[in-house]
Formats: sequence, structure tokens, C-alpha cells
Amino acid sequence: MKLELDLDPTPPRYAGFGIRFAAFVIDSVALMLLVSLPLYLWFGWEQLRFLWQTPPAELLEQYIALLYDPAAARRFLDEVSRLTASMLLHHGILLVIYVVFWVRFLGTPGKMWLGLQIVDARDLSPLSAQASVIRFLGYFVSSFMFGLGFIWVAVDKRHQGFHDMMARSVVIYKP
Repeated sequence: MKLELDLDPTPPRYAGFGIRFAAFVIDSVALMLLVSLPLYLWFGWEQLRFLWQTPPAELLEQYIALLYDPAAARRFLDEVSRLTASMLLHHGILLVIYVVFWVRFLGTPGKMWLGLQIVDARDLSPLSAQASVIRFLGYFVSSFMFGLGFIWVAVDKRHQGFHDMMARSVVIYKP
């Protein structure tokens, strides 16, 4: 008796930089409206406005003043704590959203809308929760050095970014 594997003979079509970037834009707009905006409204815009609108020389002057004014240092630490809590909550929510979508639906809404799937690079099976967490954390690695890990998608033969390589994932067109 001869055993045969039921494998699709056609290799997968890997999604390139352009379509993945389009999916990223779609997802970013959706997440900004559904997650980021409510969190910023809850925690307040003051922290971000302060950092964006204060000239660097004035920031430096204020930081030096913290060394001599304990009350100002306390206020500063309170703001840093609040900003840190906001960032941790924001990234925690994003982690859960991305992992659920990658494991359950093989992609985020932007990728699904554009006919893409995120799968295991070894056998094209769905990503595990563990691989999805690694892939999410890999986004931070891909962001280093001016986003080189994301740009790498354009030159890699399977169009993998650093985060894909870390998680052993590929983004393919839906068969």
C-alpha cells in the first residue's frame, strides 16, 4: 500500500511590501479609532502635547530644574508613571487583539480584506499563540534602526520582516 500526502503542488504566493503596507495602514486607522483614541481620551492628551510642543531647550531646562525642586520632580514622576501605564495598557490591548486575530482568523482585518494570511513558514499551518506573541514582540525589533526590519520585507525572497523570521511566519495570498 502506498501512502500519498495531500499537499497543494503550487507554492504559496508571498505578499510583498506594498500590499502589506496597505494592510498596515488599514489596521492602523482602525486601531487608532478603536483603541488609541479612547485611551488618549481616558489618560489625557497633556503628556503627549507637552512632549510634542515644548522646544528641546525648554525641556532640558525643565529637566535640570527637577534636580533642585523636589515638588517638580514628584510631579514629573507622576506624569511619567501615568504615561508608562498608558503605554503598557495600550500595548497590552494591542497584543491581545493581534494574537487573537492571527490565531483565529490568520490575519488582521486589513490583511483579511486584502486577501492575505499569516501562517507558519514551515508548513503553512495557522500560527500558534506562542508564535503570535513572538511575532508581536518582533514588531519592536523590526522598528529599530529606522524600521529596517519592516523594510526588509521588500528585499527578502519570501518577503519576511525580522518579526516574521523571529516567529517563523510568512504572509501569503489566500489560496
